[in-house]
Amino acid sequence: MTSADRVLLVAPRSTDTDRALVGAVLRRGLPARRLHTWRVPEDLVGARAHPYAGPLFADAVARDLDPGLLGVAPIDECAQGADALAFGADVPVAAGSRLPSAIVVDVGTTDRGWAVVEANAAWASGAHASDIDAVPDVVLRAGGPRGEHRECDTSFPRHAPVVRHRA
Repeated sequence: MTSADRVLLVAPRSTDTDRALVGAVLRRGLPARRLHTWRVPEDLVGARAHPYAGPLFADAVARDLDPGLLGVAPIDECAQGADALAFGADVPVAAGSRLPSAIVVDVGTTDRGWAVVEANAAWASGAHASDIDAVPDVVLRAGGPRGEHRECDTSFPRHAPVVRHRA
């Protein structure tokens, strides 16, 4: 992948994650561009672009870009499902007390093997290709009353910012 023929596209709404990703791709020499709307600018129609954002943004720009977005499949239907589960089972052991007990960890493969792609708060994560009957256990523990947190989770509070409602 060369910077001459590809670009990372990020959605208009900026997040900590997309800002970090933009920095990482820029360090690799790949250009990045934040769109100001959910429409692909004329100069990018048909470009070899890599959208990064939620599914609504990706769907909105896909028609003009044809990015070939990968979806998810139930882990038991995936050719590498057993490997992904084995790696995922090792993550909490390796992380020890550096992760809360209720978290969603995305894993994927790199040139060097399996890796943690990101860790997400379970109360704000999708249940993509998961055992939906197991999801409530994690979501309810991750978003429950502060006084009901497990001892091992007390060092992971999220301090909610003040949200101002627009009139």
